[in-house]
Amino acid sequence: MHTKITDIAEGLVNGATGTIKQIEIPPSYPLKGTMYIHFHGNNTSKNLTLTSKYKGLVTVTAVSAVFSITDKSTYVQEERTQFPGTLAWGITIDKSQGSAYHEMIADMTFTKQQKTTMPGQIYTMLCRAKSIDAIKFNSFHISKILVNKSALEEMPHLGSDKMFT
Repeated sequence: MHTKITDIAEGLVNGATGTIKQIEIPPSYPLKGTMYIHFHGNNTSKNLTLTSKYKGLVTVTAVSAVFSITDKSTYVQEERTQFPGTLAWGITIDKSQGSAYHEMIADMTFTKQQKTTMPGQIYTMLCRAKSIDAIKFNSFHISKILVNKSALEEMPHLGSDKMFT
């Protein structure tokens, strides 16, 4: 999962998911290396894949960020360089917003303290799946779904002229 906005126009934004297909890292300069990624969906530009030496893959290099650390009378400016990504074998419903997925598993096994989902979580998950066949529930039971009461009260107004008067 891409974890930094590196090129909005090209679709390289926080949350874009893909599969690393090739890594070329020079042993003496590991942060000068390149990862070649197949991003899922059509979120990334064709321009990026055309400039890659591997057809259909997007070139991703390490990025630098400068930050300051202040402790009483000491001021230090540091620079951190790293690849803008993290492993994302599974993500939360909140992190999935704005994306669509071919496969989704909802694990509704809860602890004793957590008996239900948060309002809107199941709706968000269902909206992110590309098809109903893409969704699998573990430990599903209707009593675990929590609905926002304010949203239910608004339902009769949706699609009616009263909503816009």
